[in-house]
Amino acid sequence: MKGTNDCIAYINKLVSFGTNGNIILSASGAYGNTNYVLDGIRHGGPFPPYEDYSGYTNIVSAATNGLLNSGVSANAILFSDGVEISNIASINPPHPTSATNVAGYVTWGAHSTIGPDYAINGTVTWNGNSGWWIIATVESFNGLREYDAQGTFMKWFAPNAFGGSIYSNTPIGAVTHVDEPTTPGIEKMSIYFGLWASGKNFAVCAWNSRATPYFQAVGDPLIKK
Repeated sequence: MKGTNDCIAYINKLVSFGTNGNIILSASGAYGNTNYVLDGIRHGGPFPPYEDYSGYTNIVSAATNGLLNSGVSANAILFSDGVEISNIASINPPHPTSATNVAGYVTWGAHSTIGPDYAINGTVTWNGNSGWWIIATVESFNGLREYDAQGTFMKWFAPNAFGGSIYSNTPIGAVTHVDEPTTPGIEKMSIYFGLWASGKNFAVCAWNSRATPYFQAVGDPLIKK
């Protein structure tokens, strides 16, 4: 079944980081995953398919509060906000599409001009120590195995995801939805990223951020930053 090799590679990544035998696996210490990329740029309409998310300013920006409250330096938070508008004169604020030593990432994905395949088509690329990080996106169906219209966990965990090779840049944990969560059902970003930055394990981070019954967490529950 599609994804089997992705799963095996994920397990191998855990093994490579967990050689000390601890049941809780972490990359902290010598591994420099320190930076959080928060992409709040989104469609504002009139923009095919005529989505207007201009009023949703707090979904992504909330992550900054959780990170700062957990002691993350403001210099380690790359936050971009803006609205894309396509009419007589298009307005397209630049997305953060490249970063080093990534610890977390959130994006509007297909609800912006980076489109649905940002993880696998070279649009968003990571460098440095970017093999142990968590992801959340403001996309309704990112938890479906076969769905091309948005970013999905199958794309995030692909071997070439985020400019890597042989799974080098795939995330270590993801929160997703398997059906329409509506906007209020999007994960609580301040909790998700704040708990991760404070050293809580992925199960705690993911479950406490849950805001919809259609929630799905992807990753080992006993990992932490």
